[in-house]
Amino acid sequence: MRTIEIDEEVYRALQKRARAFEDTPNDVLREILLPFPEAPPQPRLASEGRSTTEGNHGLKMQGEEIRRGYVSYLEQKGIALTHEWGVLYSGANGLKVAIPTATERRSGRWFLGVAESYFGGGDKVVLILLCLEEDQTFDFVLPHEVAIETMRFLTRLQGQIKMNVVQAGESRYILQIPQQEPMDVSLYLHAYGPLRGKA
Repeated sequence: MRTIEIDEEVYRALQKRARAFEDTPNDVLREILLPFPEAPPQPRLASEGRSTTEGNHGLKMQGEEIRRGYVSYLEQKGIALTHEWGVLYSGANGLKVAIPTATERRSGRWFLGVAESYFGGGDKVVLILLCLEEDQTFDFVLPHEVAIETMRFLTRLQGQIKMNVVQAGESRYILQIPQQEPMDVSLYLHAYGPLRGKA
């Protein structure tokens, strides 16, 4: 173990992210700084010797497998989710969680989509943008209020809300918003508070 000094402001920020009586400052820093362990493998693309129909089905199955692994990872952190349908899960106290998944097709870019219907029924829905690259998984956990506000400006196509996450620096990630300033989603990386009922 190493000892580091931090100022009061940083310590208070760590306290806000910690689960009372459970997390040490090291636990909070580990959750923020260390990537999701053992990123699932890249799915094969439809162009790799399969028809488009077979490829889309294969990608859907790969997405389901990735989400299952991710939900198991959350369970190890004390966050239990139950699959409902599509990319929608339910958690404690009636919480709904949508987990669209994307693999990196172009360096530092992920294209995701989620059914618009998930957000129209009055349920409180947390949105997790699960973005995979070759050796890491980035999970941006957007609280319900942030997700709802942001979705007002996103493109809709055939009942889907389309999202484009872009790496904009060493550790900065943005959500592209048409005709608006992009939204910095970096602060939502590994931010599991909303899944535990914290704001």
